[in-house]
Amino acid sequence: MDKPRPGVARNKKIRRIIISIAIVLLATAGTYGLSRLKPAAPSVERATLWPDKVKRGEMLRDVHGTGTLVPEDFRWIPAGRDGMVERINVRIGDKIGPDTVLAELANPDLLQSLEDTHLQIRAAEADLASTRAAQENSAINQQILIANLEATSKRARLQADTEDELAKRGLTGQLTVRLANLEADNAASQVEREKSRVSVNATAAAAQLAAQEARLDQLRANLEMKKRQVKELKIRAGVTGVLQQVSIEVGQRVAAGATIAKLAEPGRLKAQIRIPETQIKDVLIGQVASIDTRVGIVPGRVVHIDPAAIQATVTVD
Repeated sequence: MDKPRPGVARNKKIRRIIISIAIVLLATAGTYGLSRLKPAAPSVERATLWPDKVKRGEMLRDVHGTGTLVPEDFRWIPAGRDGMVERINVRIGDKIGPDTVLAELANPDLLQSLEDTHLQIRAAEADLASTRAAQENSAINQQILIANLEATSKRARLQADTEDELAKRGLTGQLTVRLANLEADNAASQVEREKSRVSVNATAAAAQLAAQEARLDQLRANLEMKKRQVKELKIRAGVTGVLQQVSIEVGQRVAAGATIAKLAEPGRLKAQIRIPETQIKDVLIGQVASIDTRVGIVPGRVVHIDPAAIQATVTVD
């Protein structure tokens, strides 16, 4: 027979409440403790680790890329004259010297102008020689005329002196003496006028010769210019280098100043490296670089970074 036990149910209820509160407090404390813990390190395979002691110092960031060695300095060769390409004497890759004729142009109009200038010079030289001969002949004639006038003046003066002496002796009249003196004075005046004319003619002749000589000098200077222009039909490099590009073909018409070839100095090279666009942020101007030329490592530095990417790579010099 069961006997009632007073207070048992109440004690069980209190016990359950205390246990529930303890469980809640433990859960809260566990959650708080877990929130204070740091994340666990990820696990990796040991074969992929390089164990070492922690050190203080600079960290090297390597950025790699592939590229080529290209000449640093280029020289574009222009055409000095317009004309049609008649011959190309070089090929890409040839070593070029300053006097190497890269190509030859044809310009019939320029050649005809050169020949016309030759003929103009010959005509001007003939005119100058003719003018000098005419002036020399005129000078001789004037000298002869002055000599004759001087002789006539002397005869007139002798005649006047003779008439004056006769008049003193009473053998002739004063009118005859006056006419003789007038004739002598007139003859002397003609001599002076002719001498003045000789001086004026000499000045005019010198000016005429100077004008013709200036014209001849102008034609000769024009001839030298046209000779240089004809010489420029043979396009020379002017510098030493390696031919990189030829921009003309035989039969093509080119204008003066048009680019016909590209030369490079083989002694000065630079490396153009293609860096992935995702790594270009780690590359700066002036950074130290090492260039593997397959025959050795060459030290260098970054001198230029292209502003735009091409096919997900950026070219760095």
